[in-house]
Amino acid sequence: FIGTLFRFTDDELLEYIISQRKNYNYVFVGAVQKEFPLEKITKYPNAFILGEKKKEEIGKYINAFDICINPFKKHEVNDSVSPLKVFEYIAFRKPIVSTPMYSLQHESISQYIHFSDSSREFLNAIDQIDERQSYDNNVPEQALLDYKWENLFEKLIRNMKVNYNFEL
Repeated sequence: FIGTLFRFTDDELLEYIISQRKNYNYVFVGAVQKEFPLEKITKYPNAFILGEKKKEEIGKYINAFDICINPFKKHEVNDSVSPLKVFEYIAFRKPIVSTPMYSLQHESISQYIHFSDSSREFLNAIDQIDERQSYDNNVPEQALLDYKWENLFEKLIRNMKVNYNFEL
């Protein structure tokens, strides 16, 4: 996991998957906000909290991961956010297990993300990926190109022109 552990991170889901699969290592790279109940996961020896890292180093961590997770709580905020971490995971062609998020489920890359409605489903998705021992996400190059910053910016400008009669 890369990103901030904060109030919208599903601490109960994390505690469940960490406690149920003690043979897996769970690595968390990023800040921890004080309201996140960190003790729920640090009590397990297979959970590693590495803290914040330089932006330039994040890719090295993602590259070392076998499976990437996006454990958001079910909350109305999910309808309006699209976590950058998932796009970073995709760029490294890593398998991703995520809780359902409206914004992500409507992206063209959604077919390359395992969405799980419950803690049990989330863990089963991780297990299935691990059993295959194939840790590559076969995202086509074109799908990745669609999410390059310059392409996203062009798409935003096109949408603004069409939907809001906006001109630069």
